[in-house]
Amino acid sequence: MSIIKDFIFLFGGCDLEMLEIKNLLNAYKASSTSEFQIDFKDHQLQWGAGLSSYKNDIPALNAKNIIGIELIEDIPVPLNYICIDHHSEKSDRPSSLEQVADLLKVALDRHQMLVAINDRSYIPGMLEFGATKEEIDEIRYKDRRAQGITENDEKLAETALHNAENFGNLIVVFYEGKRFSPITDIVQIKHLIIWNRKTLTYYGPQTADIKEHYKPLIPKEKFYYGGNPLSFFGLGPDNFSSSEIGIIKDNMIRIIRND
Repeated sequence: MSIIKDFIFLFGGCDLEMLEIKNLLNAYKASSTSEFQIDFKDHQLQWGAGLSSYKNDIPALNAKNIIGIELIEDIPVPLNYICIDHHSEKSDRPSSLEQVADLLKVALDRHQMLVAINDRSYIPGMLEFGATKEEIDEIRYKDRRAQGITENDEKLAETALHNAENFGNLIVVFYEGKRFSPITDIVQIKHLIIWNRKTLTYYGPQTADIKEHYKPLIPKEKFYYGGNPLSFFGLGPDNFSSSEIGIIKDNMIRIIRND
């Protein structure tokens, strides 16, 4: 007879925070003083993945609590389901890593805290925490690699920035990479739109204005927002046609410039 686990964690899209959560869970499982019985499943998903990615796994999970980490609830959730996330309507919560640590009643070390702060507050948050340049560079490099970003993506980012458009203090970059962090890590500004034929993200102080403008127009599962102090608003990948994304991009520029 299998042991009923206190918690079974289901992993969302891969990045450095998700890898560190896996490290934390593995260390917890190996600890002789562990208070809870835990397990996890990881289907190596991309950002924006839904709970439906585990639809076939859920009926067989032998757990008191099923914990979804940064998974869109695109199917009915089990009665014993707990959501861990810190994006969109949950953006006032601690990072997912901090939430998992709190659930298991364990403390995070300095490296883990930097990973958590990086995911929650990016470079400004790490600077406020007192991180050194070396620590920040290491965290950002590891995060880009965890997201699947290659050296070629980094080169594409440099070319994209060379061809960027400027609208006052707003920079608009067309970048064909799957992840935008090679751009944001170079620019590190508070007024930026990055887009391509599949998705778009705005980073800057007018996130609230843009969110309020689009909230009635876009189903909530098709956009995301968050970040503090560097706020962002983005479209989920593959939810819009390239022409729709172009229209949204032009409209955002008008909102930001107050045209």
